[in-house]
Amino acid sequence: MSFFPDRMTTRKLFLISTACVLSILAIAGTEFHVNHFSISGHTGKLMQAGFIPGSVNPVSVPDETLHIHFISGSREYKSEELLEKLKEIFEEDFRKIRITSSRGQDAGDDLPDIHKLAVADLMLVFTRRMTLPDDQLAYILKHVEDEKPVIGIRTASHAFQDFLEMDAQVFGGDYDGHGDDEPVELSIAEGAEEHPILNNVQLWDRMGKIYHNPDLGQNTEVLLFVEGLESNIYEPLAWTNKYGEAGRAFFTSMGLPADFDNENFLQLLFNAISWTTHGEMHRIQEND
Repeated sequence: MSFFPDRMTTRKLFLISTACVLSILAIAGTEFHVNHFSISGHTGKLMQAGFIPGSVNPVSVPDETLHIHFISGSREYKSEELLEKLKEIFEEDFRKIRITSSRGQDAGDDLPDIHKLAVADLMLVFTRRMTLPDDQLAYILKHVEDEKPVIGIRTASHAFQDFLEMDAQVFGGDYDGHGDDEPVELSIAEGAEEHPILNNVQLWDRMGKIYHNPDLGQNTEVLLFVEGLESNIYEPLAWTNKYGEAGRAFFTSMGLPADFDNENFLQLLFNAISWTTHGEMHRIQEND
C-alpha cells in the first residue's frame, strides 16, 4: 500500500543533484542514517528534484546538537511572531539545540530557506493553506519519506494545499472545520496520565475555536480533549501518531497567542520534541 495517493500530479522540478549534496556532506564529516518509507505517489517528484529514495540523510547523533526547522505561515495566529518567541526561549533555556526557519505567508507560495530542512532532525509546522512549488514541497515530502519527527500546531492540519494528505497520513488527523470562539475546558484522555508528553503539564483555562477531528487514525493516541462550555462540543485537542514503520508525530489544535504565554503549553511542546526525537530537551543550568 502506498503512503501517498496516486492522484497527486507530477510537475517538473529543478534542484541540485543528491550526489552533489551528499558529497559535500561527506566531506564535512557528517554522520549518516538510512531510514526510508515508500511514497510511490510522490516518488517522481522526489527523483526529479534530485532526491533518491532510500538515500542516506544526515541526522544528529547522541550528544550532538538537535536541529529543528520551523515552518511558519499562519497570519491569523501570528505564527511568525510566536515561533520567533519560541526560538528565543529554546535557545535561551536549552543547550545543544539549533533552530532554522522558513517564513512564508498565509496561503502563500514560497518558503525561503526550506532547503535547510534537508539536514534537520525535526520539522515543526505552523502554516495555513500554502501552495508550494514542487521544488520546495519536495523537501517536506523527503522529510516525511525518511520518517523523521514532525510536530504540527493548529493550522498545520491544513498546512499545504498540495499536500493536504499530511493531516491524515502524518498527524493521523481528520480536520473538518471548527466552531466559534468560546471558553473551553481541557481534560486528560483516559490512560494518558503517565504519557511523557504530559510530564509537568497542568491543565489550564483558555478560550478558542474548537477544531473538529471526528475520526483520528488508528495509530494515534489522544492525550488531551477539549469541551466547549457553550457549545458542549467535545473533541481531541492533542495527540501523537506513529506513521510508517518508525515515524513519530505530534499534533495539537492549540496555538493561539495566549497559549504561547502559558508555561504549560510550552512544557507540552518541549515534551513533544523529546518524545518525537526519542531524546530529551536539556535545560541550561545556572552553572553551565
